[in-house]
Amino acid sequence: MKVNCHFQDSSSFTVGEVRLLKCRGDIPPFSSSVKTEFQDKSKKYALHILETVSIQDQDITLKVTGYQTGQYKDSILKLTDGQHSVNIEGLSWQVPSVLTSETGPHPPYGPWKIKVPLWYELSWGFLFLVILIFGIFRFKKHRLKTLIRQRVADRLEEKTPVQYFIRQLSSLFSLEKNSETFLVQLQKSFRAFLENQFEIPLEEPVHKVLKHKSIDKKARQIISELETALKVQDSYSEQDGEQLLNMVRSWIFQFNKKTSPMDKPKEEID
Repeated sequence: MKVNCHFQDSSSFTVGEVRLLKCRGDIPPFSSSVKTEFQDKSKKYALHILETVSIQDQDITLKVTGYQTGQYKDSILKLTDGQHSVNIEGLSWQVPSVLTSETGPHPPYGPWKIKVPLWYELSWGFLFLVILIFGIFRFKKHRLKTLIRQRVADRLEEKTPVQYFIRQLSSLFSLEKNSETFLVQLQKSFRAFLENQFEIPLEEPVHKVLKHKSIDKKARQIISELETALKVQDSYSEQDGEQLLNMVRSWIFQFNKKTSPMDKPKEEID
């Protein structure tokens, strides 16, 4: 397949300058992702397609530019979208350099006259950078805190964190205690309790949760056990899963008794 192509305005353009390339002939059913391929691989960036403007039965219009300076005469290339291709022969264009021999390279700047010591300016720049980073960190932390509190409020409504956890238990009892679904749901329920109670984000990596000062040694052990269980789930038994569930329940109920002795949840959930 061969087609005839020409540039709409001028066949001469500087590096990065955009031109419309119009082609007519036996145009295959191209997709919109058309690119050029040169027989001479060193001309790879001589003509680059930026956009396919339109494709019709016998016409295709492309928005192109060039990234290699030089004069390209009767270049042999083809248009392809990976499935269909068509050869173009006899296309010529020129990509002159934007630097002229009269202009030449710019001379080096300087020497600079520094009215104040360089270390003084650098110190102020460093201080500004530290303040900027600290401000961004504080803003992100405040934004995350606000998001968590809103998420907890939407989740709990008028329930306490323990009441919400008990509600989640009903969906766990019907699952096989050594299944991946059970272990994932149990971990999510426990992490949701930590977020509801301590505002520890669900997105927080496990290694950071383990360092959180609001939870005790037993809670950290549970988090580690849940993480390990998901990694060795294939070797986990129903009894192991049951013990892990009881461990989570026991810690949450014990925590609730310590913090709200007058509000004891019903532990007789089977």
